[in-house]
Amino acid sequence: HIMPYLTSIGHERTRAGFIAALVPVLSISGRFAFGWLGDTFDKKRVVLLGYALTSLGLICFSQVHAGWFIVAFLVFFPAGYGGTLTARAALVREYFGSASFGRLVGIMMGTSAIGSVAGPWVAGFTFDRLGSYQVIWLVYFALVLGALALVATVRRGSGGGCTTPGGSP
Repeated sequence: HIMPYLTSIGHERTRAGFIAALVPVLSISGRFAFGWLGDTFDKKRVVLLGYALTSLGLICFSQVHAGWFIVAFLVFFPAGYGGTLTARAALVREYFGSASFGRLVGIMMGTSAIGSVAGPWVAGFTFDRLGSYQVIWLVYFALVLGALALVATVRRGSGGGCTTPGGSP
């Protein structure tokens, strides 16, 4: 909904299309950079950085009517989004071990796919009902903050497993 949102707040379709095309292109830099960061630094911190950048990008996107926020969105969101795509699997392997890696990555990717299918529909529904995308960008921001909080609570367990703050494996 990048193009519809931008056109709804007065951007020309050509510019909105260009900005929408830049997001996946710029996310490539995040994929490479966060792959390297994950090999160099603690993977949990790298994923947290990715979610922080994604959330900053969403806040900036909700404010793109104020000019320079579009540049901030294009700096933060694609790098964080692309970066978490590569860093999450590495985090799962490091914190949960290899015995359940396939199952956990499958759950993570499956959940992500559900969000990818439902997200645009929910955004469109919200716009149709409210006449604005602002609320849904803030909801998506809150969801990313929730993911950030979940990752922040993960602790490395003994033997390659993981324990949550409650101490269960």
